[in-house]
Amino acid sequence: RGMLATAGVFRGLHKTGLLDLITYMSGLSGSTWYMSHLYTNPEWYKGLPDDLTRNLKPGVTGSFPGRMLRPDHFYRNVRALRKKRSSGQTISLTDFFGYVLGQTLQPNKFDAKLSEEADLLKTGKVPMPIYTACTVKPDEMASEFNEWVECTAFEVAQAKYGIAMKTEHFGSKFFMGRVVKLYPEPPLHFFQAIWGSVWAINLETIVGRLR
Repeated sequence: RGMLATAGVFRGLHKTGLLDLITYMSGLSGSTWYMSHLYTNPEWYKGLPDDLTRNLKPGVTGSFPGRMLRPDHFYRNVRALRKKRSSGQTISLTDFFGYVLGQTLQPNKFDAKLSEEADLLKTGKVPMPIYTACTVKPDEMASEFNEWVECTAFEVAQAKYGIAMKTEHFGSKFFMGRVVKLYPEPPLHFFQAIWGSVWAINLETIVGRLR
């Protein structure tokens, strides 16, 4: 739903010529998926966003379980998880969710990185996207406690605490503001899973809405 709405917004901005007047744009959840999908195509601004929207259709209308269980996808994901685990990093549901998103949104650019957007942004030809995520506490309702995180091609920051790190350092270990264990930059689809904020919705919230 968020992807569809954002696709419509981009289509309208492009056709009215307003897209050239925008400096920044921000999104959360499905809107970030569409925005980041656009930016995996460095020259998307030269054509119609409709062209890229059509590219999303086969993946979005396909079978998620079937895509995850395809032998080539399954073994690739298992190898990636084992490599990440053996390096000392934590494995979570976000990894699995990210794989589904990556195989759905950019199967041909599965290893794309968020920091790769920087080269295009430095030209000033397109708006700078600011992707957001919401952090919560496991023992509190998201409506009562939530904190915002902003991600760009240049840094990941949390304004409330005045902290920021280079995007390529996200996931690495820090001590006293310095990197003590450097890990490779996570793939774009891992960020997309975080931006989805699906894990910020707890079971009590869902049950409450169903009653």
